[in-house]
Amino acid sequence: MSDAVQEPEGGIDNTLASAFAQVRQQLAAAEVDGVVDELVTEEAAEETAAADRIDAVVETVAEDEAIEDAFAADKVAGVVETVAEDEAIEEAFAADKIEEIVETTAADEATEEAAASATAETIAEQVAEDEEAAEDAAAEEVATVARKTMEKNTEG
Repeated sequence: MSDAVQEPEGGIDNTLASAFAQVRQQLAAAEVDGVVDELVTEEAAEETAAADRIDAVVETVAEDEAIEDAFAADKVAGVVETVAEDEAIEEAFAADKIEEIVETTAADEATEEAAASATAETIAEQVAEDEEAAEDAAAEEVATVARKTMEKNTEG
């Protein structure tokens, strides 16, 4: 009889049940931390992608402006040569032509800058929407994990 092991009534004692509950809570906390880390990583990637898109738009606008500036400079040079060759006849025409080129170039640049600004705003809005959706999904995931953890903790 002295070698017999006596088990308390009801099966596992409270200390062991408490240890299991604590392990479940630690696993749930680790899962929440993983979701938060994943969300932070995704947000950083989206912000980097948005910055890259904006940089690409800015570069394109700068390249277009440089091309237009070179084009305008070529046009002005052509007009100046024409004026030099036939200054008496072409002086009024050259002045009008230069003004038209400058106005056209300025209008083109203004249009491109407005388009670039609108594109940047659209990108920023999309990133904000994507981040909000990701945050909502993460919050929903955290709520689900919390609910599951509470259900596990309140079982038996």
